Amino acid sequence: MNGDRAPEALVYLGQDDWCGSGGCALYILHRQGGHWRLVNSVTVTWPPIRVLATKSRGWSDIGVQVSGGGIIPGYEAVLRFNGVRYPGNPTVPPAFRAGKGAKGRIVISTDSEQDWLAP
Repeated sequence: MNGDRAPEALVYLGQDDWCGSGGCALYILHRQGGHWRLVNSVTVTWPPIRVLATKSRGWSDIGVQVSGGGIIPGYEAVLRFNGVRYPGNPTVPPAFRAGKGAKGRIVISTDSEQDWLAP
């Protein structure tokens, strides 16, 4: 996601302990040396989660779905890296609504749980 060739991971915690009416927790991790470092967590997200084609401060922007918890209709929010972290809540600035046609790649789909549980 940041072009340094070290792996990153987006971890979506979709179980009840990590979710509320507005969505679930997303963790962004970066591999440094032999350890994973938490970049930050983002609350109230829903899949699909996308890595967008745009970048901010050298890191790929992330698209997350926002809905529920009083947000009707839902929409895709863009999270931009500020040099230290991504926004922790996609429903308030500096996160913003994605424009139509925003390009990106789905990394966590709405049926990801099925993928993980398949034999």
